Amino acid sequence: MEAPDTEIRISCICPDPATHPDGDVVRLQWPLPFPTMALLNKTIRWEKSTREGGLPMPAALALLTELYLRHTLASWTLVEDGAPIALNEANVERYLMTVPTAAFEVADRADDLYSEIVLGPLIQRASPSSPGGPTERSTSPTKVNGAASKTSRQSSRSSSSNTETTGIVGTA
Repeated sequence: MEAPDTEIRISCICPDPATHPDGDVVRLQWPLPFPTMALLNKTIRWEKSTREGGLPMPAALALLTELYLRHTLASWTLVEDGAPIALNEANVERYLMTVPTAAFEVADRADDLYSEIVLGPLIQRASPSSPGGPTERSTSPTKVNGAASKTSRQSSRSSSSNTETTGIVGTA
């Protein structure tokens, strides 16, 4: 599989905008390291679980946008007084997040690259139904002498109690 384009050219956001007349270049990480994927995924899950009524989809997407900017950049071309500006959360907040057009360009590209691998597990966990398709044996209780057998009732009870219905968006 060919690596996707991870380079985004944005208007120059250096302290002196004349530094890069053709704009700055921001590169995103690829592949996204598992610890970063886990951080993004678990942060969304935690936010959802701590908010009464869940986490509305716009809030989840806004949080994900911020997380992309803070945690998925690999490099950038920002300089001040001829020296490279360190790529860290404080500088991302100071330089990139204060220029909404540039921040959205980078975050939108990050979303294109990462949304499936970050949101996929969240969506899967939110699905209240089991995967479709035939089962090996009947899932209906079988009757033994006019009553449902103990084994069938236990299977039925345990499978329904193990269904997890956590997701991004609350139901309230």
